[in-house]
Amino acid sequence: MSFFRSKEWSSNLPTSRRSSSNNRDATTRPQSAAFSLRSVLPEYSAENPISSGSIIYENIYHSHDEPESPLPPPRYSAMFTQAPGPSSSNAPASEAHEFHIGVSGKSKPWGTFKILSRTDPSTHKLPRFYGGDNITGIVELMLNASQNIQSISLTLKGVIIISAVVDTGSHTFLNHSITLWSKASGDPRDTLPSATKFEGRLKGDYSFPFSFPFPTDIGTAGGGRLVQWSPTPQTFLERGTGVSVQYELILRISHGMLRPDSLSKTKVIYVPEITPEPLSIAHQATYRDRGVLPGPAADPAGWSTLDPAVVHGLLLNERKTTLECALSLANPVCYTRGTVIPCYLTISGTDSQSLDFLASPRAIDVRLKRTIKFFEDPKRQDGAKEEVEQVANAVWWIPPKDVPQETNTRRLQGEIHLPKDLPATCGFMLFFIEYAVELFPFVSPTIFSPDKTDEVVISYPVVVATFHGTGPEPVPFTEPPRRKNKAAEVTDVEYLPGRGSTI
Repeated sequence: MSFFRSKEWSSNLPTSRRSSSNNRDATTRPQSAAFSLRSVLPEYSAENPISSGSIIYENIYHSHDEPESPLPPPRYSAMFTQAPGPSSSNAPASEAHEFHIGVSGKSKPWGTFKILSRTDPSTHKLPRFYGGDNITGIVELMLNASQNIQSISLTLKGVIIISAVVDTGSHTFLNHSITLWSKASGDPRDTLPSATKFEGRLKGDYSFPFSFPFPTDIGTAGGGRLVQWSPTPQTFLERGTGVSVQYELILRISHGMLRPDSLSKTKVIYVPEITPEPLSIAHQATYRDRGVLPGPAADPAGWSTLDPAVVHGLLLNERKTTLECALSLANPVCYTRGTVIPCYLTISGTDSQSLDFLASPRAIDVRLKRTIKFFEDPKRQDGAKEEVEQVANAVWWIPPKDVPQETNTRRLQGEIHLPKDLPATCGFMLFFIEYAVELFPFVSPTIFSPDKTDEVVISYPVVVATFHGTGPEPVPFTEPPRRKNKAAEVTDVEYLPGRGSTI
């Protein structure tokens, strides 16, 4: 059994994606590194903490293959009696994506289905929603002839698809329906609710507005009704990857038994809200001044220094040498796509010649690894699969002369450029995207031969976020390297830098 909750409901819980900041420009929202790490992992448990005052949906999700639940039916009454909650961004969704109803041959449509979105329909065909947004719009009917209409409903559907599996490779993890109107609601022209069932046919013009939150968390419950929550997964569709996550909004107008339902469907894009905490005071001041970041010694709060690792190898095919490497990553270890991951490397050893040869930008090999985890049978969580890819390499340089370089120690600074379309970290129960920064042995075939060439020396998990936190944005020190043409993006599923940005 699965559930979901919206931001309005979960804002009362100790979740890690809530923020008190309203200063959101482009992609903005502050949280701590540890907090952000928790925000993308399925960590919450609750004894069905649903209160009557929350805009929350009990037992909303239903898989078509699951038996009916003994839990109470869903509650929708609060959805239209309360004004839509504030969006996570200062800029409201204002662009209308319009779809026609009843188009057949040369006949004119007798209805329109309008959805408000942050994306311009002239440049992006699909509506786009961010974590905490409301799905808002209106259904308009223009009935020149009377029609028998029993009900009008909307369904938000989320599906995970495993491309290599035909029989069990598609699983609906979200299937949330709301009724805009039905005959049991009374005459649609009445301004007040009515307990009298409407028995007539509809003719003329009608408008049915709607607004409901896109769920930000989805949970599953076992026999003991203990709900395990995890964040709603982002839309994900990449060529060459064996899994995709897609959402669809379906308008259904039911005419009764003698006529098939009228349908209008559209794919929609969902982007979760993941943000880092503010940078250290020293890092913020440096970015404002467009300077070079101070190292871990000058700004300990600004860096996470990992445990040192030792690299053994043969220098110039003559003598064995040993070097100790300490890799530091800028705090918080949660980085917004489209920016950089600042890195700092300290190399120590008693062999000064080894240091002179290997403490070079061209010899350092630090990469960003992405791991995607999913199941061949998502419903039964069976057949675990894993796809690993190196998505970016760090660019290195020698720090300015005011950074000390002792006889037995060398220091280098670097950064990993994160593409703007890089999928964010995801901790959904059926679909994981994880990232780690990894240090490999030195790259210098004619000078140094490591004992283990492919062994990861240091690995540290990081979070790729979708929105900027408060304070100045990180300023790249180098130009991004040329990317390989993977053709990862699919039309209308590109991952934007964030709301408020211009594309």
